Amino acid sequence: RPDEERQDLHQGPPPQPVLKELRLLWEHRALLYTLIVSDLRFRYVGSSIGFFWTVVNPIIELVTYTFVFHVLMGVKFHPAGGTVHYGLFLFCGMVCWFALANGLSRGTTSIRENAHLIKKVNFPAAVLPAHVVFSAVFSQVIRSSILFLGVIFLGDGLSAHVLAVPLVILLQACFVLGLAFFLATAQVFFRDTADWVNAGLMIWMFVTPIFY
Repeated sequence: RPDEERQDLHQGPPPQPVLKELRLLWEHRALLYTLIVSDLRFRYVGSSIGFFWTVVNPIIELVTYTFVFHVLMGVKFHPAGGTVHYGLFLFCGMVCWFALANGLSRGTTSIRENAHLIKKVNFPAAVLPAHVVFSAVFSQVIRSSILFLGVIFLGDGLSAHVLAVPLVILLQACFVLGLAFFLATAQVFFRDTADWVNAGLMIWMFVTPIFY
């Protein structure tokens, strides 16, 4: 009944401070690790090249975007920059964007898709969005390694600024995790939240200066 459902929702657990949620994730780090590994395996099980799709998909999109924006439209980051120069700069933005978009889109539906776990057992709900976000971060680290190799062999080499990359990834992960907590909660009450998130991500991708 609608009245009873609304009453059950109001009787749910009160919101928890962010630090308490982070401590909860640390206490259940073994479960979090298991879910991350299971998520990575499930996404690539049965495919011909398996985990290498983490690298192949970004490269295919990189080649496509480079051809469209650089070759066809003539977009350049530097007047003297060529196709390789543009591709490396573009991949810098794409590596970050893939992790953000994947973490938000999948994190939004993580609680509703696994509602059976929360209803039947005393399951820490915060682990569900977190394992999706950290799985995206792991893929981001792999893609960053590919980017670094490309800069070393095709670009001008790495500078000391590369030491700041782990901090940037950490800050981005915290930012995405916070949004994923909020959006996953909103998805429980408003089912069209995921649709709004996907539409917003499409606009966000082209507003963000990844391509231009």
